[in-house]
Parts: sequence; C-alpha cells; structure tokens
Amino acid sequence: MQEKVLMKGNEAIAEAAILAGCRHYLGYPITPQTEVAAYMAKKMPKIGGTFLQAESEIAAINMVYGVAATGKRAMTSSSSPGIALKCEGISYLAGADLPAVIVNVQRGGPGLGGIQPSQSDYFLATRGPGHGDFHVLVLAPASVQEMADLTGKAFDLAEKYRMPAMLLADGTMGQMMEPVQLPEARDPDTTEKDWAVTGTKCQRKHHVVNSLYLSPAELERLNIERFERYAEIEKNECMWEAFMMEDAEVCIVSCGITARVSRNAIVEARKQGIKAGMIRPITLWPFPKAPLRKAADQVKRFVCVELNMGQMREDVQLAVACKKPVDLCFRVGGMIPSPDEVLDGVLQVLHWLDIPKAVIGIETNKPEAIRILTEKAKAHPEIQIFSLPTTYPQGAEKVLIYHSLGRTVMEGQLPADQGVIVMNVSSVAFLSRYLKTGMPMVQRMVTVDGDAVGKPCNVIVPMGTPVQDVLDFAQCDMERAKKLLYGGPMMGIAIPDTADPILKANNAVLALENFVSPEPSACIHCGRCVHACPLRLMPTEIAKAYRREDSEALGKLKVTLCMNCGCCTYACPAKRPVAETNQLAKAFYMSSIKK
Repeated sequence: MQEKVLMKGNEAIAEAAILAGCRHYLGYPITPQTEVAAYMAKKMPKIGGTFLQAESEIAAINMVYGVAATGKRAMTSSSSPGIALKCEGISYLAGADLPAVIVNVQRGGPGLGGIQPSQSDYFLATRGPGHGDFHVLVLAPASVQEMADLTGKAFDLAEKYRMPAMLLADGTMGQMMEPVQLPEARDPDTTEKDWAVTGTKCQRKHHVVNSLYLSPAELERLNIERFERYAEIEKNECMWEAFMMEDAEVCIVSCGITARVSRNAIVEARKQGIKAGMIRPITLWPFPKAPLRKAADQVKRFVCVELNMGQMREDVQLAVACKKPVDLCFRVGGMIPSPDEVLDGVLQVLHWLDIPKAVIGIETNKPEAIRILTEKAKAHPEIQIFSLPTTYPQGAEKVLIYHSLGRTVMEGQLPADQGVIVMNVSSVAFLSRYLKTGMPMVQRMVTVDGDAVGKPCNVIVPMGTPVQDVLDFAQCDMERAKKLLYGGPMMGIAIPDTADPILKANNAVLALENFVSPEPSACIHCGRCVHACPLRLMPTEIAKAYRREDSEALGKLKVTLCMNCGCCTYACPAKRPVAETNQLAKAFYMSSIKK
C-alpha cells in the first residue's frame, strides 16, 4: 500500500482505476462526477492511456463496448441522467458478456432533477440498467477509501464473471475529501482472453463478440447460463458491514453517505439507552439477504435510511420476509438550513466555547425569519433575536457588532478583542449538522441571480460543481450575460472561467446583462465617497497618498480599516474606481510596513 494522501472521492476513483490497470476511459462530463473525467484527461496521456470525451453518453458507452471486446480494462463515468442514456449500451455489454466498470455519482431526479446528492438510482442499478434479463454488479462505497478500494474490486469482479460492474456513489461522496491509502499499481493485463477480439493472425478461429441471437433456443440457453453465473455471485460475492449489532433491538439498514450519518445517530441513540445497530450493504447486487434474515430473529424492527423514496426498503422487506416491520427515514433533495439547525448551532457554539450570550441579527426586510426565530428562541434566554435596519453593508462584521452590541472594533483589533465571535447563518447551521452527523462540508447554498438568469433561485450545490452547471440549472442566457460575478454587485469579484468549481467561500453567482463599465472622469471633490463610507474614511486623501507612495500618510488615514464594501464607488458621480484604489493603497501600505 502507498502512503495516505488527501483526495476527493471522484479523484480517488480515477486514480484507483489507473492503479488497477485501466488504460481506457471514455466519458462525457456531467455534475457531480466531472472530476473523474478531468482527472483522467490529465493522467491518461501521461501513462500511454486513452482519454476520450465522446460527443454523448450513448457514444461513450458504445466506445467502452469496443474496448472491452478486445479484453482491455475500460471505464466510463456519469451521473444519473447520463447513466439513463447509457442503459442501452450497458444491456449490450451484459448481452455480450463483456466486463467493464461504470461509475454513477448520483444526483436527484427523475428527469434532469437537480444537482444535489441523491441515492435515487438504486432501482436502476440493482434491477438491471437496461432491457432484458440481466444484472450488473453494484458496489456502494461509504468513504473515499472505499471509493478507491471498490473501484479495483469492481474491475476484478467484472473480469472474473465477464459482466459489467457499477460503482454506485452519490454527489456527496464524489465531492468529499478524506485521507485515502491507495493500492499498489498493477500493470495492465496483457494476457489474451479466449473470447477477446484481438485479431487471429491466421493462427486461430475467429472470436465473435455479439449480443444478437436470432435462434430462440440459443438465446434461452445463454440467459440460463448467465443466471447460473449470477447464482454463483450471490453465493460468493455478497459484501456488508455490521455495526453494533451484537445486542441491537433496532437495525438500521443504509448504504453510502446515509450510512455515515446513521453510524453517528446509532452512537447517540446508545447514549440514550436505545439499542440500535446497523447492517450496511456494500454490494447492492448481490444484496446481502442472509445477515438481514438473521437479524430479523433478533431485532424488533428495521429502519431504512435513504436519499430516495424507499427503494432499498423493498429489498429489505423481501429479505426479512415480513418477519419484522421495516420503517423508512428518507430525504429527497438538498434542504435549506432550517431555523432549528440555526438555533441548535448557536447553542452548540455557546456550549463548546463557554459563551454566555448569543445575538442573532436579522434585517427588518425578513419579518418571517424574525418571527420564526423569535418564537423558537423563547425557550433559550441566552439567545436574543435583534432586528437590524435594512441598510448596506449591514453584514460587515464591524458594522454588525456596532449596531447589535454598541461595541466598536478599533483599528488593528479583531472582533475577539471586543469579546465577540461573528458567524454567518450557513456556518452555524453546518456546525449543527456536523456535530450530529459527522458529515464534513461538501455542499454550499448558492444564490443565482441577475437579469440574464431565467430562473433566479437558491440552490444547494456540491462543492466542485462547475459554475456553468449552476448557471445552466438557473436557465442563464449566456449570450446575454455581459458580466459574471462571485458574490453581489457591490463586493463581487469577476468569474474568470465558468469551468471553475464552486468552493465553500462562494455563496452567490450573479449574471448581469445590463452591465456597463463607465469611463471615469476627474474627481470633483464632492465628498460623497466620504459620506457613503460606513467607517467615514477619506478615499480622496487615500488616493492622493497612494499616488505619492506615502505609507505614513496612509497609516494616518487608517487605510487598513477599509472593508471594500464598494459604497464609495457606488456614490461617486465621476464613476471613479474608488474602492479598487483603496484596496491597492491598503496592499501597498501593508507591504511597506512589513519591510
């Protein structure tokens, strides 16, 4: 084994495939699995492999068929709608008894659905993704380590049984970063298969790879032989994990990302005297029926935890033969942080940091939020809900502290110097979820707006999603969009490339059509920039000192207090880049005092 490295789940899949001897990747990009293709595009040419971005998902899976027919290891990856397009080709692979690995990093559906993580392709994967009587091997990782380990396992099983294997992950697993210990590299297998189409060299009979059989008797014989092989797989290849099942009275059944959440819930339940345990299927086909049948003689009930409407629950019900009730705990789509999560997050901060009081500041243009949180905070006297004027830049921490507490953060101070910690709502809600589930931050609430956006919305986006996918989801007309920004119109920064990924710092994407960069004129010394500045700085004097490269004057003008809110630029009738000049002056001053 190699040393541990920090990798995204999608990257771990790609690297593990290469280490397993795969030298042929054929795919098509789609969120949230695009990093698999991007990684292969960089690595394959360097190792003499083949990376090919096909014109469509249908083309990609048929290219996999072609490579697999030669006996070489081939892989494709996609996400739910893309996998649906590949189903005909997967059926052809199964009908021709060809080994190949298909990676499905699931997203919500049906249809185009959304780009949030999901487990809604369970039926598609386990019931045979395509027409006809067939199965594919289905492996469900629950960690980045398993993303790597099960990729190699998928290749080995696919070749052993001459059938397609599917790695069924989800958007959260794909975007999550964790330490992973990669396996040692294996050289590509050059052994000629006794069925592979490699050219006869006039030394043997032709090998024919085909899924079309016009003789009814021949087609029946092949299907029966295939299902005899499937029976052997069900007997020998089931994989699962049992967690705290020794004395469990409630058995949770879950796979993938929801199994991680369930594990933490079980630990908490045990602290409260509830004897809970879990059986985690690792192979979804073959499904681990035996441990569930055994558990049915022990536990009082089962609970399936899924990111779908209860698809795996049907397999659990069949496995336990109705001996015990099988309940369902499910979510189907990304959810906005709830008031309960915000409140719980605040209480956790107070508890762990030993802070006596919390203030939640909400602008007056959000009366419903004020009402709900005020009602919920009644049971917690240590939490105060404070209504703030709807003025910009109310969210700046120094302004927020002054208006909420009447305290002034002086030059060179941090909020902590005034006995204050400032956290935004998303961070507090995430903290609540993390302490309950142990799930790291893998997705971000992003506001998509602007006059070039057809469907302005708040959307939960897996981190790493290309900006273009987010804009497409919000029906942005890219021909009309003259300016793209991360953030709002006042403090936003330009998006250099829509292929850039969404990161945890990105909370908004703005697409502007009516964007004009006016030609600045001479400063008329009207003083509007001074009046607009929430900290009453003097931008005109700062600009003069910067042009003189007078660091002493910039220090006296307190240039380091500038928060780059943009109010000065907005107020300037001469349309001068006042805020930009302030930032340049600030950078110059900071570098000069370091010298």
